[in-house]
Formats: sequence, structure tokens, C-alpha cells
Amino acid sequence: MRKAPTSGSYWKQLLYYKKLVYFVAIALLGGLIFPDTGMAQRPDRHNAPEYNRSNGHENKRPNREGRRSSEATPDRAHQSSYYRPEPSRQPSYQPGRQNSRELAYGGRRDYRYRGTPRPTQPYYAPNRDRSPAWHYRNLPRRGYSVPMAPARSINIAFGGLYFHYDNGVYYRSMHGRYVVVPAPFGLRTRVIPTGHLRFYVNQRPYYYYYGTYYVPQNGYYEVVKPPVGALVESIPDGYEQMVLDGETYYLVDGVQYKPVLHNNEIWYEVLKVD
Repeated sequence: MRKAPTSGSYWKQLLYYKKLVYFVAIALLGGLIFPDTGMAQRPDRHNAPEYNRSNGHENKRPNREGRRSSEATPDRAHQSSYYRPEPSRQPSYQPGRQNSRELAYGGRRDYRYRGTPRPTQPYYAPNRDRSPAWHYRNLPRRGYSVPMAPARSINIAFGGLYFHYDNGVYYRSMHGRYVVVPAPFGLRTRVIPTGHLRFYVNQRPYYYYYGTYYVPQNGYYEVVKPPVGALVESIPDGYEQMVLDGETYYLVDGVQYKPVLHNNEIWYEVLKVD
């Protein structure tokens, strides 16, 4: 038969269990009040360096071998420590730089156009297909005849001949009809037609309209020969076209013109006057 425990041994066991419960309770209470010194705290976290954000510098973080001794050599500590890059050195999206395109296209390098490059287009003047007389297309051509002079025309006598002037167009009576002719040199008029072109040659002002060149003279506008080198945007209709050595020339009223590029348009330069 099993013997019943004595009263002395019973009290000893009860006192032992009470001491154990008190010790565990005190340990748990200390861990709640003092977490840095608790039993669950890692042994290397208390002395671990922290990341300093106040002055832009970064301290060394503990290496992955946290349980080893922290008294390592400087070289070994430098190799085993983790350094975060400074914020100013981190790559950012900057338009205009080469790496910005790679960032914008997700790092892919095949974003460039791989097709056949377009050939360079030849220069094309806006009015190269227009007629040299495009500006005066609503006016009668040289040599055109009408049975009667315009009713609003003005009679002008010059050199024993009579001319009818109608807004820049000169008519002369021939065989009972009125033929469009160039203005005679030396003729003077008080007004010049609207829409005329003004330019300077050798610091002298000229006025041009429909193949006629004027210069101011004592309150009048006198018809003169075209100055060599003058540039006009259009010539009268009724011209003759000539091709010499691959170059195209135009002849009208005894004046030879050459098409040239001026202000991104085709203009006509006076080369020779008969």
C-alpha cells in the first residue's frame, strides 16, 4: 500500500510552487514595465546603430550576423554592413536625358523606330507651280485688244500719241481698236494704282505695278526703265519663255527676267533691258 505523505512534506511542496509562480509573475511584470531589458529582447538590438535622417548622413546598420561579436575589424565591418544610397544619388525621371527615355519606356531599349528612314525632301517653293503672271491674272494680257476703251479710263497725251489709262493698264488706239501696251518711258501721272510694290535699288525708291516702273519726280510719278537687279513678285501676261543652258527666262516688254528664290517664294529678277 502507498503511504500518505506527511504534513511537513506537503507544506514544503506548496511553498515551492508558490515561489515558482511568484518568480514567473515578477518576470512577466518586469518585461511589461521595462521592455528594453525584457527576456524577449534580442541581445544585439540594444546597441544597434540607428539611421540618422537629421543631417542627411547614414550610420552603419548591423550586419546579418547579429549574433556574432560586434568587435569586428573595420574592413570586415564595412564589407558586411549594408549602406543605403543617399537620396540625392537615387535615379529620378529627368526629361531630356538619355536614361529618362529608358525609365519612361520601362527600361526597354527597343523603343526606337526601326523602320527605313525617310529620304530628304527637295525644297518646294509654295508658288513654284503658279504662272509668272499670277498676281495680275484679272488684268488683260499684253497685246489684247478691245473695241472700246474702258469708260472710266483717263486720256493721256504723250509724244504726239494718246493713251487711255485705267488703274495701271495702258491702252492705245490701233486700227479702230484699243490694244493693251506698256507705258511709254517718261510719261508722268499724279497717282499710281493700288496694290503696287515699293522697293529700293541703289538707295533710290521705285514703284512697280503690272510691268511698269515708277519713280517720284516733282510731285509726279514718272515711268522709267526697269533697274537691273530689281525683284518683282509677278510679271504681266503675254511674256515669252526661253530656256538657255537649262535655265528658264521670261521676256516681256523688252525686259528679261529670271526666276529666283526670295522669301521662300519664286520671284523674278530683272537681268537685261533692251
